[in-house]
Parts: sequence; C-alpha cells; structure tokens
Amino acid sequence: MPTTEPALASTDLPRSQHSWSGFAVPQLVGGTLLWWSILGVMAIGFLFVGVNSLDLSPTEARLGLAVGAGMGPFGKVYGGWATDVWPLPLALGRIWAMFEGTWASAGVVRWPGAFAALLLVAILARRSAEVLGGRAGLLTGLTTLGSLALIDRSSLLGLDVLAALGVVAALDRIIAKGPDTRAGLWLSLAFLSAGWPPVALVGLTLLILQRKDAGVPFRFVIPVVLTVASWSIWACVTVSPEAWLTALGMPLTQKSAWGLVPNVITLGLPWAPIALLLAWPSVRAQFGSTTGTPWVMAWIQALVVCLVVGTVIPGLAMAARLPAVLALCVLSAACLDCAWVDLAAWPASARRVFAGLLLLVVALWAAIVVGYFGYLSLAVTYYRPLAIVLFALVGPTLFVAILAASSGQGRRAVIALGLVACGLKIAYVGFFAPEWNYKTGQGPWGRAIGQWVPARRLIYTSHVWQPDLAFATERQFHQLVNPRVLEYQRDPLPRFVLLHDQEFAHWPEDAMPLVKMAEFEDAYGSKRVLARTAGPFSWRQASIDARAYKE
Repeated sequence: MPTTEPALASTDLPRSQHSWSGFAVPQLVGGTLLWWSILGVMAIGFLFVGVNSLDLSPTEARLGLAVGAGMGPFGKVYGGWATDVWPLPLALGRIWAMFEGTWASAGVVRWPGAFAALLLVAILARRSAEVLGGRAGLLTGLTTLGSLALIDRSSLLGLDVLAALGVVAALDRIIAKGPDTRAGLWLSLAFLSAGWPPVALVGLTLLILQRKDAGVPFRFVIPVVLTVASWSIWACVTVSPEAWLTALGMPLTQKSAWGLVPNVITLGLPWAPIALLLAWPSVRAQFGSTTGTPWVMAWIQALVVCLVVGTVIPGLAMAARLPAVLALCVLSAACLDCAWVDLAAWPASARRVFAGLLLLVVALWAAIVVGYFGYLSLAVTYYRPLAIVLFALVGPTLFVAILAASSGQGRRAVIALGLVACGLKIAYVGFFAPEWNYKTGQGPWGRAIGQWVPARRLIYTSHVWQPDLAFATERQFHQLVNPRVLEYQRDPLPRFVLLHDQEFAHWPEDAMPLVKMAEFEDAYGSKRVLARTAGPFSWRQASIDARAYKE
C-alpha cells in the first residue's frame, strides 16, 4: 500500500476515460499483497468461520437433495423435477460434492455460496479502491463482510448469493465501463442462478443509469439472449414445455414485498445507517467531481431501483434484496472513508447525525448484550462463556463509540462499528446457529431416521416431508404415486417407507405389507414410523446387493 493516502478529489491519478459511464476511473490504488491479505483475513473471520454450523433451511435442503439426484435444467427433488432449482447452483453443488465425496453434506450448498460471496466482496472492494483509494476498498470489504447479510448468507434471510453475484458484478461493470460483453456474461450467470428476475432487475437499473445519447450495445445483449435460448431449449427437450413455463411463471405467483426497505436496512447493520449521511451535498462533494461523486451517485440510483422494483413488482424481492444490501454497504464505506480522512470538514448537522447514528447502533447492541445475554448467562450455563466474551467486548465498544462521538474522530467510529460487527459474528456462531439447530432444525430427526436405512437406499413416502428432514437422513426420498407401486421391484431388497403413524395404521390391504422398524416423535409430539417391505435385511448383504444392482 502507498505510504500516503490519495486525496478523495485527486485528479492527478492515471485514468482511462469511459464515455458511456460519464466519469473517469483511476487505476487500482492499494492493490498490493498486503491489501488483499487484510481482505482475506476479514473474509475468514466474517465469512468462512461457521459456514456449516447452521443446519440447512428447507430451500437450501431442496438444492442439496437435487445435487444428489443428478444434473439437469432443473433439479430433481422427491423423484420429480423441481422448477425452483436452477442449473448453476446445482452444477456448483455437484462439483463440490466431488471434492467431499458425498452429496449429503451441508458443504455442497454452503461452500459454493461462501466463495461466491467472497468473489462478490472482492469485486466491490477492488472497484472502491480504484475509484476512492485503497482505504475505501478495505472499508468496503469490512462493511460487506461484516454485515448481517453475509454473516449468515442462508436462505432464512431470503438471500440468494449466487444470483446476487451475477447482478452486482453486472451492475459494477455497467457503472464503471458500460454495458459490455463482460457485464452480459455476469448477467447470464445470474439468469442460470435464479431465472429472469435478476435480468429484469439489471435491465430496469440500466434504464435509469443509461445516458440519453447512449444505446444498449449488442455485445451486452447477445450473451444473455444466447443463455436464455440455450437453457430454454435444454429445458423443453429434457423435461417439457410445461415445466419451462412453470419455471418462468413461478416468480409472478409471489406477493409484493412491502417490508423490503426495513429488511434491507436490518440486513445491512451495523453499517447501513451511515449511508444516510449522503443526503448532505457537502459530504457527496468530498468524493471528487471527476471520479468519486458520479460513481457514488450511480450506486445510489441502483440502490433506489432495487428497493422500488423489489418492493412493487412481484417476484423481484429475492433478486433485489442482497444487491440492495451490498449497495448500501458500499455507500456506507464511502461515507466512513470520508469520515476517516476529515470528519471536521462535514457540516455541523451532518456530524451530529453521524454521532447520533453511531451511538444508536452501539447502544442498541449493548442493550441486547447486557439484557438478553445477561439473562441467558444466568438461565443457561451452556451459554455463560459466550456471554462473558460478549460482555468483555461490549465495554470497549461503548467506550470507543463515546470517544468518537465526543471528539469527532471518524477512525474511532469505524473501530466501534467494527467491534459491533465482530460481536454479531460471535453471537451468530455461538448462539443463533446452535439454538436454531436445536429448536427448528430437522437435523437430529433426519439423522435418527437415516441410521436405520442402508447407504444408497431410497426412502419412499406417501406425501412430501420437509426437505431439510429428508436431506438430514443422507438418503434420497421418492414420493409414491400409489402404495401399490412398491410391488414393481426388480431386486429382492426391502423398500423403506416413512409414514405418519396414522398412515401406517391405515396402510392399504392390497399394497405390499409393511413391517415397523422404528417410531420417532418430533418436537411437537407428532409420530413418524419407518417401515420396510419384506426382503433380506443384513447390513452387509444389503450393501453388496445395492452395489451390484447399481452396477
């Protein structure tokens, strides 16, 4: 990194002019080994720690089951085509399964998403470093990696990291270079991850960003058109035109997301409120009229489009949520970079709002730690060490925040918010993940069922069980159209069937008889029965027969 930071409004940096975007982008500043090493350390701490600590949600489990069922234009779940599982996450999951040697691991879903998030942050941080300087790039990495959205990254928050990678990378390219071939390729990847909503989102944003005298070049459109056409032919030939239409029409069945704006702000904590300082023209002017200000204004426009479109148009909320959060984090990083350089140059009203937002975020976090985790440490011994760590962290956080607000030093404000982000990550890994697994996750129930079924054997059902329960068994599930289907078998091995207790009690007399193997009771008192048909049930012989039958 250079020994001195470049001025934000500097005009003596080497630049390459881009007529479409309307501003000059300087060459990468601070792109040294040290720069990337710091970003890598932040990624390990905020992103990679605890990747597999949370059991899969139902949406993620559907992808995991599809990874084990094979490749196609859609995924296969419960023996049928699932039109909500798209080919890119399916392909990445199968590649990761080759490394792990099994599809029945949370890593086939979580690790591709984690590396996609890392690439996403690297793209945004590098562009911030090019436009505003190396320090701004590192602050962008800190705000994005340290936000609630990327601390969790699971579909529990309504996030699709792979689709967001294509959307944000395309927007980053469009803002800096214009809609070229590379932007079209990124948008094509977004389509293969989540369908047409990301394409519609980027297209509407492009209409706002585009200059009146600039058209959309064919080199941007052609990759997207070829990708959509190729996938459509693949889907119609491999599955059916009806499934193709179902996949394209499914987003339109969703409701408008009227709570998207507060949801995005929450997911961007603890950094998101700082972006409000961009409302002051004098703050925006610090970025430089040639480079920074047009770039920041373009991201503000992209953020507004994501929020408006994602709120109003059905089906676009999932595609718009994470890009909006990341845009908010990028803008917050730009504000923090200005505060780091010279907070005294801001108007008095902006400084007061900055101090108030800082104290509000830190005070809210301190109240949660002292109130909730204080009670938790007394009620549950298991969480006492976690509470002690958070207590030890919240004291310095409050002290630094008060010093920053009283002295007007932006560096101390960044440190205080960084400590809040670290506390959120510790609380997530130490409290939220194990609590969610214990109270809501289906992992323990699924593993209890799976241990009764030999490897590579199917589990049949008469109705659709929760996908996360099915995934946790580490066995593929197939739904029976009719119980008599079990009679049509080509090998003497038994068939395993998972039923509710009433389904087992009223099993049809004209179907193959079932023998109860085990009975399970879930957290709500509902009973599940694992049964099997007649056949050899030697574990060794069953494994040998299964391998022979597969060959």
